[in-house]
Amino acid sequence: MLVPRDQIPNGSLVRDRILLVVRPDSVASVEQQLQELFPTASVLNHRLIRERAVAIFNRTFALTNLIALITVVVAVIGLFNSALAMESAKRSEYRLLDTLGFSRFMLFKNSFTQATLFGCVCCGLSIPLGIAIAWILCELVNPRAFQWTIDLDLSATAIGVPIVLGLSAAVLASVLPRLLVRRSSQ
Repeated sequence: MLVPRDQIPNGSLVRDRILLVVRPDSVASVEQQLQELFPTASVLNHRLIRERAVAIFNRTFALTNLIALITVVVAVIGLFNSALAMESAKRSEYRLLDTLGFSRFMLFKNSFTQATLFGCVCCGLSIPLGIAIAWILCELVNPRAFQWTIDLDLSATAIGVPIVLGLSAAVLASVLPRLLVRRSSQ
């Protein structure tokens, strides 16, 4: 029974909460009866509290997903810039190969293959490293910092999207300088 504090005689041992376990089909009627009997008391439905907490938790993870997306975009831009810098550094080598008789298609194919391999190596190293960091956060940091854990859930989307973006950035970084050189030479 839920009794307001002002209706309890002084000196009695009281707690400020009482938990009632009620069958799901009678929750509404019990809430109504308690409100009628004790109008100054707060009657809380734990199912509603849980639903609100889950909604807040989901909003928190929506923000976390946005931060993760921004992180992936920054990583892809970094990969693109490093691949572009490597291509720019190879200009003199490509000029030498061009004067030795290599066709532009062979040079493009060589550059494309190297950039694709570079992207594969970067993605191949970053995925296990990212999973290891996520495991450390879920299993070691969260329990120590917040006294709770969360299961590590690896989904194909969470792994596939960074791989596709990384490989696309590496390939684009190999193709873009060739297209710019071709346009500037025409």
